Amino acid sequence: MACSAELLGVAIAQLQRREGIDAVYVSRWTWDGRSRLLEDDPNRRLSQPMSTP
Repeated sequence: MACSAELLGVAIAQLQRREGIDAVYVSRWTWDGRSRLLEDDPNRRLSQPMSTP
């Protein structure tokens, strides 16, 4: 990941998948120049579930 003391800050989206599963897991992180922090998924903050077309 892009976590280096030279970077003052960066947003990171890490994608993970498993063979045989038609989905991708996204974990969101931020880097503040000193530490990497796991962030909440923005879709989990919605008051109602998202509808699918």
